[in-house]
Amino acid sequence: MQIHGSPRVETHSRRVSVGASITWMWRRSGRRWTEDFTCAIDFDDNLKIVSFIVRTDSSPETCIMVAKDEGIDSSVSEGSPAGPANPRMYLVPEIASS
Repeated sequence: MQIHGSPRVETHSRRVSVGASITWMWRRSGRRWTEDFTCAIDFDDNLKIVSFIVRTDSSPETCIMVAKDEGIDSSVSEGSPAGPANPRMYLVPEIASS
């Protein structure tokens, strides 16, 4: 995962947000793609997390919830036509080594 810039802090609304990207890989086919996203965390008056939102900024088909491994036999993908019922069984994030 790569963070893009410094986190944005909005003190009046108690929100921190940051842009990032992650490269995903299908275990079966080895195909890779990059998903760009924004993560926003809202805090209450006691600085406890009240909201945690992750929004995909890149094209919709890069979202992990609807990603589809094109070219793989349809009998391999379980669940809805948009993708497997449990994407974690089929996808792994690529972790960059430092």
